[in-house]
Amino acid sequence: MSEPQFDLDVVLSLFDGISCGQEALKRAGLSTRIFLASEIEKAPKLITRKNHPLTVQLGCVKTVKGENLPKVDLIFAGSPCQDVSFSNGKGKGLVKGERSNLFFEFVRVLEECRKFNPDVKFLLENVKMKKEYQDIISEHLGVEPVMINSSLISAQSRKRLYWTNIPGVTQPKDKGIVLKDILEESPEDYTLMSDKFVNRNKDAGCLIDSDKPKASNLSAMEYVKNGRQGDYIKSDKKGRPCELKDFNENAECHLTTVQKDNVVVNRNIPDEVIHAEVKKLLKGSKYENNFKWKWDTAGRILVMRPDGMKIQRIGRIAFPDNKAEIVTAVTQPHTTYRKLTIIECSRLQTLPDSYLQDCFDDKGKEISNTQKYKALGNGWTVDVIVHLLQGLKQRVAA
Repeated sequence: MSEPQFDLDVVLSLFDGISCGQEALKRAGLSTRIFLASEIEKAPKLITRKNHPLTVQLGCVKTVKGENLPKVDLIFAGSPCQDVSFSNGKGKGLVKGERSNLFFEFVRVLEECRKFNPDVKFLLENVKMKKEYQDIISEHLGVEPVMINSSLISAQSRKRLYWTNIPGVTQPKDKGIVLKDILEESPEDYTLMSDKFVNRNKDAGCLIDSDKPKASNLSAMEYVKNGRQGDYIKSDKKGRPCELKDFNENAECHLTTVQKDNVVVNRNIPDEVIHAEVKKLLKGSKYENNFKWKWDTAGRILVMRPDGMKIQRIGRIAFPDNKAEIVTAVTQPHTTYRKLTIIECSRLQTLPDSYLQDCFDDKGKEISNTQKYKALGNGWTVDVIVHLLQGLKQRVAA
């Protein structure tokens, strides 16, 4: 019986997080015999264990030695960005920063692995940063970075720098994905914000509706202590985004007729009389001079907004010999704002909906949403990595 063949024998991922690189390899169709990961945080490792149970965890990057590893074909790395990010004005920089200077551990491991495989490929991701820091990284790696905004292939605006020696790197084509494409119509796990929070942040720019083209960049601090980091989507009390255009018929924001309260009206009543009576019932509303009505197949009057959506219950038309409910519909829901759900944030990173679901520790306790948001913010946009791997895939195929 022949041994199975793999596209890549050994892949090493430093600062592995939730193993978005491994997910990208899988999606790109690149098989791996051994996947080695260096990660120290508990929650990300639990997420990786659930999705990629064969991952070999190595612990802290400082203890990873090239001489102790098998011949490595590809190294992923997303070294910490806190000390070089523009969002952190107090960062100590690439060299002095205690977190961001872990980049030099990646350089060390890369050089050690090159002793055994001079052609080892690498892919390093980091945030946009000062040119002086960018130049230091480029000098050590011998390549210039390419900046790719995840907005080209996802519903998230996320500009990142990628240093790689994988050949044929280009900009991905714009897929035209927008925020409302990834929103859950009827989420099960959602967090509504208080009126106090909404009032406090009404001018902060974080309260949005589904017409916003792209979500803001996911951060490791997403929703920590309900700060303004992150987007809060306008929704009803059940977490359903009120301004989605393609709601199913059972969603409250899409007003649906309650048939039992409609009474058949005599069709002999002149249209202009019905129109006048409906207008009276709508007096003072924004639809008073801007509505439609029609007979339905059961002989009922349906009153609608100009866009064709039915108006909530507005009263009864009364005539000497006929009484009729106009249209009865689900009451317009009270609107509020909620956090983007874990599933929605997974979609922003182009991860499967189930990627962060059912991730338990050894005692059977599921990791918290706070940890999931943090892990997603620290992760990669998977489809960007898939795109960058195409040059490697073509080389393997050849």
